[in-house]
Formats: sequence, structure tokens, C-alpha cells
Amino acid sequence: MKIFIESELKNVARRFNRAIWRKYEVNRYYSSAKEAKKFHNLKNCNYYYYKEGEDGNDVIISNYYNGMMDAYGNRM
Repeated sequence: MKIFIESELKNVARRFNRAIWRKYEVNRYYSSAKEAKKFHNLKNCNYYYYKEGEDGNDVIISNYYNGMMDAYGNRM
């Protein structure tokens, strides 16, 4: 199964401060989740698992919305 990472949340605060989260657009395709874990923390990412369908189109198997913030920049 292939994986598409849409966006990622990163903490930009310094150490011992309150967390300040920023959303970064990634928009990258990886051949497996193992390869994606080398570059991104999947607990903070919005991503899709997909496979190629019979007609050549991509079929989304499951999607995960882990990186969500409210209007104030606090993590939900």
C-alpha cells in the first residue's frame, strides 16, 4: 500500500515553553509507511493509504486526520 502525506503539524516553540503548533503542507507520496516514518512523525500528520485500482485510478483505502488545530493554534 502506498501512502500520501497531505500535511504535518510541527511544534515551533522552544524547549520548556508552551507548545506552538504550525501546519506545514507536505503533499508527498511514499511507497510504504515505513519509508514515510523516516522523514515524518505520522502521529502529527494527515495522510491517506491508497492502492491502484483495476481501471488505473487510485483508490483511497483509509484516511487519518491526526494533525488538527483549533483557531487559536492549540492542538485538538
